[in-house]
Amino acid sequence: MERHASERGNTLLIATALVTGMTVLSLGAAKFLRQQTSAGAELRFAGYPTAQALYAAEKGINALMYQNNIKPVRDAIPEIPPPATWERTIAYPGVTVTQRVGYRIVALDPVTPGVFRYEVTGEAVPVGGNTGWGPITRTLRFDVASGSAWVLQRYEQK
Repeated sequence: MERHASERGNTLLIATALVTGMTVLSLGAAKFLRQQTSAGAELRFAGYPTAQALYAAEKGINALMYQNNIKPVRDAIPEIPPPATWERTIAYPGVTVTQRVGYRIVALDPVTPGVFRYEVTGEAVPVGGNTGWGPITRTLRFDVASGSAWVLQRYEQK
Protein backbone atom coordinates (compact mmCIF):
# COMPACT_ATOMS: atom_id res chain seq x y z
CA MET A 1 0.00 0.00 0.00
CA GLU A 2 2.83 2.40 0.82
CA ARG A 3 4.42 1.68 -2.49
CA HIS A 4 1.28 2.77 -4.47
CA ALA A 5 1.05 6.06 -2.58
CA SER A 6 4.67 6.77 -3.32
CA GLU A 7 4.20 6.11 -7.03
CA ARG A 8 1.14 8.35 -7.14
CA GLY A 9 3.12 11.18 -5.55
CA ASN A 10 6.00 10.78 -8.01
CA THR A 11 3.61 10.75 -10.96
CA LEU A 12 1.90 13.92 -9.74
CA LEU A 13 5.27 15.63 -9.18
CA ILE A 14 6.50 14.71 -12.67
CA ALA A 15 3.23 15.83 -14.29
CA THR A 16 3.33 19.16 -12.43
CA ALA A 17 6.96 19.74 -13.45
CA LEU A 18 6.16 18.95 -17.10
CA VAL A 19 3.12 21.27 -17.18
CA THR A 20 5.09 24.07 -15.51
CA GLY A 21 8.00 23.62 -17.93
CA MET A 22 5.72 23.61 -20.98
CA THR A 23 3.93 26.74 -19.72
CA VAL A 24 7.17 28.65 -19.16
CA LEU A 25 8.46 27.55 -22.56
CA SER A 26 5.21 28.62 -24.27
CA LEU A 27 5.18 32.01 -22.57
CA GLY A 28 8.82 32.63 -23.49
CA ALA A 29 8.28 31.65 -27.11
CA ALA A 30 5.15 33.80 -27.33
CA LYS A 31 6.96 36.84 -25.93
CA PHE A 32 9.89 36.37 -28.31
CA LEU A 33 7.64 35.98 -31.35
CA ARG A 34 5.52 38.98 -30.34
CA GLN A 35 8.64 41.19 -30.04
CA GLN A 36 10.06 40.04 -33.36
CA THR A 37 6.76 40.44 -35.18
CA SER A 38 6.07 43.95 -33.88
CA ALA A 39 9.64 45.12 -34.56
CA GLY A 40 9.52 43.78 -38.11
CA ALA A 41 6.09 45.24 -38.78
CA GLU A 42 7.12 48.68 -37.53
CA LEU A 43 10.08 48.83 -39.87
CA ARG A 44 8.58 47.12 -42.89
CA PHE A 45 5.22 48.91 -42.84
CA ALA A 46 6.40 52.27 -41.57
CA GLY A 47 3.49 54.42 -42.64
CA TYR A 48 2.21 51.83 -45.14
CA PRO A 49 4.14 53.20 -48.17
CA THR A 50 1.95 51.46 -50.77
CA ALA A 51 -1.18 53.15 -49.46
CA GLN A 52 0.69 56.45 -49.18
CA ALA A 53 1.85 56.23 -52.81
CA LEU A 54 -1.76 55.68 -53.93
CA TYR A 55 -2.93 58.55 -51.71
CA ALA A 56 -0.26 60.82 -53.22
CA ALA A 57 -1.45 59.96 -56.74
CA GLU A 58 -5.04 60.76 -55.76
CA LYS A 59 -3.88 63.99 -54.17
CA GLY A 60 -2.33 64.92 -57.53
CA ILE A 61 -5.67 64.37 -59.26
CA ASN A 62 -7.40 66.55 -56.66
CA ALA A 63 -4.78 69.28 -57.12
CA LEU A 64 -5.29 69.31 -60.90
CA MET A 65 -9.08 69.38 -60.61
CA TYR A 66 -9.10 72.09 -57.94
CA GLN A 67 -6.52 74.27 -59.69
CA ASN A 68 -8.49 74.26 -62.94
CA ASN A 69 -12.04 74.44 -61.55
CA ILE A 70 -11.34 77.38 -59.24
CA LYS A 71 -10.68 79.68 -62.22
CA PRO A 72 -13.57 81.80 -63.47
CA VAL A 73 -12.54 81.10 -67.10
CA ARG A 74 -11.68 77.58 -68.23
CA ASP A 75 -8.56 77.23 -70.39
CA ALA A 76 -8.58 75.17 -73.56
CA ILE A 77 -6.28 72.64 -71.86
CA PRO A 78 -6.20 72.09 -68.08
CA GLU A 79 -2.98 73.29 -66.47
CA ILE A 80 -0.85 70.69 -64.72
CA PRO A 81 0.16 71.58 -61.16
CA PRO A 82 3.88 71.29 -60.37
CA PRO A 83 5.13 68.10 -58.72
CA ALA A 84 4.70 68.11 -54.95
CA THR A 85 6.73 66.37 -52.26
CA TRP A 86 6.49 66.27 -48.48
CA GLU A 87 8.62 64.54 -45.86
CA ARG A 88 8.12 63.12 -42.38
CA THR A 89 10.61 61.58 -39.98
CA ILE A 90 9.68 58.89 -37.45
CA ALA A 91 12.08 57.67 -34.76
CA TYR A 92 11.82 54.01 -33.75
CA PRO A 93 14.09 52.34 -31.21
CA GLY A 94 17.36 51.76 -33.04
CA VAL A 95 16.34 53.27 -36.40
CA THR A 96 15.05 56.54 -37.80
CA VAL A 97 12.62 56.33 -40.71
CA THR A 98 12.32 59.22 -43.16
CA GLN A 99 9.34 59.06 -45.44
CA ARG A 100 9.18 61.13 -48.61
CA VAL A 101 5.86 61.14 -50.42
CA GLY A 102 4.94 63.03 -53.56
CA TYR A 103 3.25 63.04 -56.94
CA ARG A 104 3.98 63.97 -60.54
CA ILE A 105 1.38 64.50 -63.28
CA VAL A 106 2.06 63.99 -67.00
CA ALA A 107 -0.26 64.87 -69.89
CA LEU A 108 -0.88 62.07 -72.40
CA ASP A 109 -2.46 62.30 -75.85
CA PRO A 110 -6.02 63.67 -75.90
CA VAL A 111 -8.68 60.99 -76.20
CA THR A 112 -11.21 63.04 -78.15
CA PRO A 113 -11.67 66.79 -78.58
CA GLY A 114 -12.42 68.28 -75.18
CA VAL A 115 -11.28 65.18 -73.27
CA PHE A 116 -7.70 65.17 -71.99
CA ARG A 117 -5.84 62.15 -70.62
CA TYR A 118 -3.38 62.40 -67.74
CA GLU A 119 -1.19 60.02 -65.79
CA VAL A 120 -0.26 60.72 -62.20
CA THR A 121 2.42 58.80 -60.33
CA GLY A 122 2.42 58.83 -56.57
CA GLU A 123 5.69 57.85 -54.93
CA ALA A 124 6.53 56.92 -51.35
CA VAL A 125 10.12 56.44 -50.28
CA PRO A 126 9.61 54.72 -46.94
CA VAL A 127 13.07 54.80 -45.43
CA GLY A 128 16.15 56.90 -45.76
CA GLY A 129 19.42 55.72 -44.33
CA ASN A 130 20.79 52.30 -43.60
CA THR A 131 18.13 49.94 -44.98
CA GLY A 132 18.24 50.96 -48.64
CA TRP A 133 14.57 50.37 -49.43
CA GLY A 134 13.63 51.83 -52.78
CA PRO A 135 10.70 54.00 -53.75
CA ILE A 136 7.23 52.52 -54.07
CA THR A 137 5.06 53.97 -56.83
CA ARG A 138 1.42 53.77 -57.80
CA THR A 139 0.23 55.14 -61.14
CA LEU A 140 -3.27 56.27 -62.03
CA ARG A 141 -4.64 57.28 -65.42
CA PHE A 142 -7.63 59.53 -65.74
CA ASP A 143 -9.44 61.70 -68.25
CA VAL A 144 -10.64 65.24 -67.74
CA ALA A 145 -13.56 66.48 -69.84
CA SER A 146 -14.55 70.08 -70.39
CA GLY A 147 -17.99 71.51 -69.79
CA SER A 148 -19.33 74.03 -67.31
CA ALA A 149 -16.55 72.64 -65.08
CA TRP A 150 -13.73 70.19 -65.61
CA VAL A 151 -15.04 66.70 -64.87
CA LEU A 152 -13.03 63.63 -63.93
CA GLN A 153 -13.70 60.61 -66.13
CA ARG A 154 -12.31 57.11 -66.59
CA TYR A 155 -10.19 56.79 -63.45
CA GLU A 156 -8.07 53.61 -63.46
CA GLN A 157 -5.02 52.22 -61.71
CA LYS A 158 -2.23 51.28 -64.09
